[in-house]
Amino acid sequence: MQSLILKRYPIIGPINMDGASSNYRKDCTLMCEKGEVEEPWFGFNQEFFLTTPDGRPLGWPPGGFPAPPGPYYCAIGANKIVGPSPGITAADDLWMARYILSRLAEEYGTVATFEPQPVPDWPGNGTFAYFSSKDMREEDGILVIERAIDKLSRRHGVHINEYDAHNGADNARRLTGKNGMPNIRDFTAGVANRCCSVRIPRQVSEDKHGYLEDRRPAANADPYRIISILLKTYLPIWYFDGSNTAQAATDNSDTFIFPQVIYQDPFRRGSHIMVLADTYQHNYQPTH
Repeated sequence: MQSLILKRYPIIGPINMDGASSNYRKDCTLMCEKGEVEEPWFGFNQEFFLTTPDGRPLGWPPGGFPAPPGPYYCAIGANKIVGPSPGITAADDLWMARYILSRLAEEYGTVATFEPQPVPDWPGNGTFAYFSSKDMREEDGILVIERAIDKLSRRHGVHINEYDAHNGADNARRLTGKNGMPNIRDFTAGVANRCCSVRIPRQVSEDKHGYLEDRRPAANADPYRIISILLKTYLPIWYFDGSNTAQAATDNSDTFIFPQVIYQDPFRRGSHIMVLADTYQHNYQPTH
């Protein structure tokens, strides 16, 4: 039997061979490289609706609505998480999983839709993101998780802009504070609370280490954008005046430092470390 494979290719521009405007993988790869020392892992829970070709949810009575959601809502009978995987892998896998799901639905005369709010006043569709770093997964990592959630709370609006295909417009219809959804205006966090923006699973709370779950991304969110903004918010930001070293202009001189490798300091010893870091301009492009 012939071996067949599926391959996914990035889209690049015809002039400078840079990524197309819709290709966020390059920026995501860059952020994953910056954060490699933190050993980030990601996973995704993809929600979707199966509909008829004319857009009606599969199995709904013609011209009417079924009973309110509950007994058959939220992956009854099956649930598959993409990941957890290191770095960008989960995002690659999710895009391929979406393609395979869409093709399978087509084979059976249905449509798999990733529309965030396909039915008004019903629970919408999300792409819940699971995130952890090395420190979160270690003993007492819950403290690191709580600090990460505090960082996320301070950049709520920035994340909302990255968490659907239309820079927040789709989530404005989905995140209404109803039907088990958080409200787009407010950042909330809690343990085992699915109505929050960010949830700490019950087992993570009891084990005192693990991961966090960001429930804000919509079903049509680009996983590359999700990973990128999570890392931009989570990674420690060190910076210096790059104009003094000819690495930045004097009128925009902040130069960011991202740790890449950490060594034990052989001179001062003890808990002291030496850090090898990359430097980036204010727009997150490498310095010259």
